[in-house]
This record gives sequence, structure tokens and C-alpha cells, in this order.
Amino acid sequence: MSIEAWDFRVGQASSAETVYFAGGVCAFQTPDGWAVGPALVDSGLRALQVGNGAALTEFVRSAGLFYVGTNIPHRSDASLARVEFWELGRRDPVNGMQAADSWSAIAYQAEKLGDQAYADSANYLAVSMQMASLRLRDVARHYREQLEWAVQDGKAQGKRFSNVAMLDLYADFHSLVSELASARDHLARIAAIEGGAPEKIDSLARLQDWAGRPIKSAAAATPMISLLLSQLLDEPSSWLVRFGKIRNEMIHRIPMAASKSSAFFRLDQLATTAGPLALLRLVPSPMEVEDLSGTEPLVELTQIANAFEQLAREAWKMAKFPADLPSIVVI
Repeated sequence: MSIEAWDFRVGQASSAETVYFAGGVCAFQTPDGWAVGPALVDSGLRALQVGNGAALTEFVRSAGLFYVGTNIPHRSDASLARVEFWELGRRDPVNGMQAADSWSAIAYQAEKLGDQAYADSANYLAVSMQMASLRLRDVARHYREQLEWAVQDGKAQGKRFSNVAMLDLYADFHSLVSELASARDHLARIAAIEGGAPEKIDSLARLQDWAGRPIKSAAAATPMISLLLSQLLDEPSSWLVRFGKIRNEMIHRIPMAASKSSAFFRLDQLATTAGPLALLRLVPSPMEVEDLSGTEPLVELTQIANAFEQLAREAWKMAKFPADLPSIVVI
């Protein structure tokens, strides 16, 4: 199968990676290799030179930095339009793609073969995953932006602060959670189609209820339904159950911007082999007791996004249609 393309232009392009870590820390390429920053050594913004790719990997490991994602902007002389790609980490070794791309390919194959319902659900899943990924990128950018401001403003280490721009951060956190929840339910709908469930079974909660009825036990044994329901077992440690609680809290009960548990940023210092790094953490208001056992929101939602990525990768291999990309024919 192929797609015809026209008005096709060829030009020169360049790209550069920026690697984002929790707390607003970033790594970027320089003529001398990778640099990580901002460093907390004096006034102004500085970065720590850490060397080549292998040196960066070792630096990240020894410093205990938590990886969020990599942003890859492309610049081309063929167009001024911004082109950026965000990746959570390594691609699927089976086909070299992120899960959203695999499901997009499945949607294309399903549509070509006349299964519009399957194609639509697979496309909705792919788009929701892409949107969630972009919102995670924007959250990481807000941390970086706030961290640079804090360092330049000379914020005292260990002190809480807040500002109007935090509203943008909260808005993107809400969008991230909403898109991940949509992706979860679109995947559940695909599993429902695989199991022969009626059209009204369009969310994980409804799928769990439908598959749990004794008369539907055979349907619950289909590979994709079994895969999804297995993620709900061992409830105290289930990431999918935890995500549902986060989503319900944020969307239905307490908006993040109104929550006292994440009302302030705090500037901290991280000691590394190359020097001290500055980083941020969302913390409660001074009137609240900080839960030292809790996971920082960016870290927890990145973990959940990665878990969903792995789930979606397992699921596409059970799909009714192959994840084969079409070829492009220039006419």
C-alpha cells in the first residue's frame, strides 16, 4: 500500500537533541561534547561539561538523574514551519517505532481493509498518545524555564517560591493526565472490539465490568483483554490503578492549581562528580507537611507514561491488523 505525495521539496536540514531530566535539568550538545545544567556555582546560567555520549551516560547514572524525554527539533531550508519530535526513550526494538506510530500504522491498515471502527479507535489511541507525549514535553520545559529563572533571580537554596507562570505548568499537567486517560480508554475500546464487546464498552472501567461477568469469561481470556486486566491486579502497586486515582483527583476533585500539596517550587542542589547542579521540586505550601515518601509529580507521571508506552507496545503485537507503514510515492 502506498500514499501519493505532491508538491514535494528537497532541502538541507539539521537537528540537535535536548535531553530533559526531572527537576528542570537538561543536557545538550556543544562543540566539546555534552553539557548538563544549570550548574549551581555562581550567578548566571552555566552548564557542566561532561564529554561524549558514554560520559553523559555515566554522569547521569552516577548523579541519579531521572530521565524524562528527548526533544529533537529539525530546521530546514525548505520550510520555516517548526518541526519537533519528542521521544520518551528507546524505540520498540521490534519495528523501531514509538507505540503511537505503531498504532497509527495499524489504523491505516485497518482503514484500507474496510474496518472503519477498528481504524478509528486505533487512530484515536495514536493521537491521544502523541498529545500526551507533547504535554509531557511541555511540562518538562516549564520546569526548565522555572529553574533558569530561579537561578538567575538568585533564589535561596531550599526556599519555596511560586509565581503566575506556574498556572501554565498546572494546565499542562491537567492536559497530560487527560490525554493519558483518553489513550487508556481508547486502548480498552480496541481490546473490547477484539473480544466482541458491544459498542458501549468504550472505557477501561466498562471493559473491566463487562469482562468480569461470568457469561463473558471466554471474552476476558482474549489476549488483549487479558493484558489490560492484568495491569489492574495487585492493586496496591498497580500503576494503572494509581493513575486512575491521580486522574480522578485532578479532574473531578481538586484541580492541581488549587492543591496545597503542589503549591510551590523549591530550589535544591544536587552534588555530582562535575560540580553542583540546580534542580526544582514541586512541594506543599508552608502550612502543609511534606510527604517525604511521595513521588514528585513529574517523576510519577513520567513513570506512568512509560508504563503505558510499554503496555501499548505489547498490545499492538496482538492487534487484528499489522503495524506496517505505507510507502510514499512522489508524483
